[in-house]
Amino acid sequence: MLILLLFLLALAPASPVPSSDTGVPRDVRVGHWLVVKGSFDGELFVASDAELLESGRYDVLIGTVASDESGRDSFRLLGQQVHVSVRTEWKDGLAPGRVAGKRIAVEGRWRGPGKLSAREIEGRGPGRERIGGRVDAVRRVERGFEVSIMRYTILLPFDLEIEHDVPLAQLTLTPEREVTALDGRGADDDDLFGEGIALSERLALESQLEWRSLFEDDFNLDAGEAEDRVDHVGSLRSRLVWTARDDVTAVAELRYGFRARDDEDDGRSSDGDADLGEAFVHWRDAFGVRGVDMTLGRQDFDEPREWIYDQNLDALRFAWRTSALALELSTSTTLADGDRIDRSSTNWIAYLSNANRKTHAALWTAYREFDLDGGPLDENLHVGARAFGEWLPDANVWLDAAHLSGERAGIDVDAWGYDVGITWTPPSARPFSFTAGYAFGGGDDTPANGTDSTFRQTGLHDNNASFDGVTSFRYYGELVDPELSNLGIVTLGVGTRLAERTSLDIVFHRYLQDHAVASLASSDLSATPNGTDPHIGSELDVILGMRESKVWDLELVAAYFDPGAAFTNEDEAFLAKVQLRLRF
Repeated sequence: MLILLLFLLALAPASPVPSSDTGVPRDVRVGHWLVVKGSFDGELFVASDAELLESGRYDVLIGTVASDESGRDSFRLLGQQVHVSVRTEWKDGLAPGRVAGKRIAVEGRWRGPGKLSAREIEGRGPGRERIGGRVDAVRRVERGFEVSIMRYTILLPFDLEIEHDVPLAQLTLTPEREVTALDGRGADDDDLFGEGIALSERLALESQLEWRSLFEDDFNLDAGEAEDRVDHVGSLRSRLVWTARDDVTAVAELRYGFRARDDEDDGRSSDGDADLGEAFVHWRDAFGVRGVDMTLGRQDFDEPREWIYDQNLDALRFAWRTSALALELSTSTTLADGDRIDRSSTNWIAYLSNANRKTHAALWTAYREFDLDGGPLDENLHVGARAFGEWLPDANVWLDAAHLSGERAGIDVDAWGYDVGITWTPPSARPFSFTAGYAFGGGDDTPANGTDSTFRQTGLHDNNASFDGVTSFRYYGELVDPELSNLGIVTLGVGTRLAERTSLDIVFHRYLQDHAVASLASSDLSATPNGTDPHIGSELDVILGMRESKVWDLELVAAYFDPGAAFTNEDEAFLAKVQLRLRF
């Protein structure tokens, strides 16, 4: 009921901005496209002119670059980090590394406080500073009205006249800015590529190189048996991105993976293979309908918590987006390079949200039909609801809940699962944050009775996200990494920022089966529970993430698992991981 209430509140239309006695920004609404001229003191932009326009394709900044800015790949303008790439068009003799001390205009896409992706940069003569973009918030203050555009707080004084050539009723509200999986860039920082190499005006080559080393010790919980393992895993992803038209983008990606293993029992081995990564065509404003996108081909299905999905699927996907709602509909399967279960499945997914990632609420459903070897047709129907984001002051909260029905091995399924938690960052404790959560997936020790109450996730999930740090991690445990099935998981964590883009998280998990059974769904542990005691054990993880550069990031993980009475062997298990990712 709580998540449904949050969802309904989030979908409710915002109250109109009250008018002032002087008749000022009563007409400025969230979603309007506003261009302001004025002066910026580093914190507050005070507008002297303001104009409402039809929604623009690009955000705009006009100002003077500091004289000490000499970077070729990025520079700061009005306090905003501007990134240039092979797609940036330079005018008036400007060039990378040659904008220091110059007054310029930048048009581009705002990706967040750390990045405005420039599409066009040109010189400007003397004049006032200018900011243009979507109005994300409006609030009345003592001196007038404050509006939020990109990272800026802009004061519109009470005596300022807001110009608009088009009648207000005809101005289209712009949807909230968000990088979605449908633009081919994915929702996860792990899937970002480098700026790439321009092969032509509309064709670019982008790449990502990843190296990961893992040490696994006693995953069978028996120190007397030889099963320790060291893996070195490398992957290279290269993709061609073709902007066929301003509204049509095509992507073709090739992946090569390599693994070298030193196994205490089986000795040394290595293997490598190449396969097709994402390969799709994305059509923005499909069929001429504003706000409707269509993507066809192999594409990354990703969402912020990866509790529902994070997987490449061969799909036809439609997305419809307004300022208040976003809807995704898709049908998909896995044609190649997947396991036999995914290749046997047909998937239908719908995701309806309030189009707001800061305070996100959504209803979703995923239907998967499996046809394995001519046996009984398995069916999974998940119906879920969720809310996450800044619903409370100084905190990020999450609540995921889903009901599973269908048929499994000829037995009806009726099961529930949920995950609720909070990451609290009190101002007095910054840069520290504190996390507490509980996740539960129902179980059943006698499914043959007629109805199986064992909850399973969609099978497309990854359970990977961040709390308040810069890097994501397996939030149900880096070592055990279980599926939320017949299991309750208590999570406690503390994190801190060691630098602007470097974070340290220490996370504790406690695991308890709903019903004591001799299995632990999808866990990395090779040991099997005894089926008589539900106490699985506890895990402690330490995660260090560094993302100080847009070219590379580094992640270090150490994990310790202390088994409970559910295991006959009770030796501790350890995991160490080093991961380096380069983008170019």
